[in-house]
Amino acid sequence: MNQVKLLPEHIIDQIKAGEVIERPATLIKELLENSLDAGATKIKIEILGSGMDVISIEDNGHGMSHDDLPLAFCRHATSKLEQFNDLYKLRTYGFRGEALASASSVSKVTCYSNLKNAPRSIYKIEGGLEVSHHKEEKDYKESGTIIHIKDLFFNTPVRMKFIQSKTSEKNQINKIINAFVLTHPHVEFNVTIDELKVKYHKTTTQNLSKRIKDIFEKRNDPLDIIDLEGNYDGFTARLLLTRNSYKGNRGKFSYVFINDRVVNDIQIHKIITNSATCLWNFNQTGSYCIFIDVPTDQLDVNVHPNKTVVKIFQAPKLFSLISSLIKQFQSKELRSHNDESQEQKDFSSLDLKKDLSEVSYKEQDFNTTSLQSYFDNLDNKVIIKEPSTNYIYSDEILSILRADEKNSMILINNKKLYLFHLEELLKKKDIETTPLLISEPIELNKKYDYLLDSIDDLGFELDRLDESTLALRSYPASLKELPYLELLKLFIANIKKSKDLFYFSQKDFSPAKIPSSILDTTLKKYGKSKLLELGIIRIVTTKSIMKEFL
Repeated sequence: MNQVKLLPEHIIDQIKAGEVIERPATLIKELLENSLDAGATKIKIEILGSGMDVISIEDNGHGMSHDDLPLAFCRHATSKLEQFNDLYKLRTYGFRGEALASASSVSKVTCYSNLKNAPRSIYKIEGGLEVSHHKEEKDYKESGTIIHIKDLFFNTPVRMKFIQSKTSEKNQINKIINAFVLTHPHVEFNVTIDELKVKYHKTTTQNLSKRIKDIFEKRNDPLDIIDLEGNYDGFTARLLLTRNSYKGNRGKFSYVFINDRVVNDIQIHKIITNSATCLWNFNQTGSYCIFIDVPTDQLDVNVHPNKTVVKIFQAPKLFSLISSLIKQFQSKELRSHNDESQEQKDFSSLDLKKDLSEVSYKEQDFNTTSLQSYFDNLDNKVIIKEPSTNYIYSDEILSILRADEKNSMILINNKKLYLFHLEELLKKKDIETTPLLISEPIELNKKYDYLLDSIDDLGFELDRLDESTLALRSYPASLKELPYLELLKLFIANIKKSKDLFYFSQKDFSPAKIPSSILDTTLKKYGKSKLLELGIIRIVTTKSIMKEFL
């Protein structure tokens, strides 16, 4: 057997770096947190090559002395903690002393820093090894720090394969920068990403709506923002919602901030989007930013290396506060709630009578065996039967009707099923992928290569083999129990015709395009109750559906 050995420090540093720095955006997040913790009121950001070539952050924070500068690049060196209990009193972003150590172990770093009225210290470190450390003779009137990072992951090339397309990485960088621009309106940001320059002037927290519009508003789509605020038992929440709504994720933004820290919290996201349905157009969702303040002793931020996942000790109080803010607003200004569920509205609003052929319904014996023949008598323009399965597809209502036990039927909404899988992928900030031991071939002509960025954003890694064939190298880990290959082909087929993953038409998106295996595995994985809650399926008796048909 191999002898147990201690890992060398440089390998430990590279392993730890992988936990903290997954991609350029996470490194930028750590650097901006350092600048803001240092009290910066002006921050200049320059990015080249989607962060892989150059990341430069300059701030006017309080800076570091000549002696402290190299210590900042040592692992677990911090000025924020003295004892374990300090973890539950934090109001700063950084505290573990891992960001700079991680960055220096997988890149080439040059850092300039000085205190007020003191000379500037210059420290260079590459791949975790110190190159030089010296200081200038000139004194600088203002304090500050400049950090240049070049050639990210130059000494860990294996990590390169996990980096997504340039467009995807740039989108992640923009999302991170926007988060800090939103939470720090009193700070001036000058941002240059691959020669595209944007400046955000200082403003106030009272003027957050303006800063949101500065970032997200488009000329042809002015944002209509609702500003809600409330508190309950020590928890405070400010929620800014748009009345604008869209299908899919295009043009939308969603940010959750807890104590000015951007976090990923699917529960809060679901509470907001489910509660605010009356604000938005049918089958669409809008955008939001929520700023939550939680007592520090009720929050644990030491859950994830990136600190994007937090634990709230009395979360139900916060959830109640958020939902009540939206409900109180709706009761005053929005249209009254309809007792009928959204799924029922969707189904019952269809005028099926005019699309049905003259059939003697009363003579039909609606048991499971004769149900198929009943639908066979309907107008072929409405009902399309796929002979290879037991499903019956309707182009008109984009639903699938399937006989179930006890004379009931499962109605599966094709469009919602498609969007469910699509949005499950797109809502994840960092998509975890699973590599394939044997690559799967995908037929796609080279003229459609413009689609690859959109597919890459979903977590599918594809390589071009020849003019007509791609190789699928890895797929989203969340699809492990699902027919990921069929889903990928479905996404490609839809975007090939419509040039938009979220666009549908009767011509371009036929219900028969969804294989029955996707329906079966989705039901198996998520269960009927989950899909009922999401409106993907609906269970009805033959008696009740006859009333709606007739």
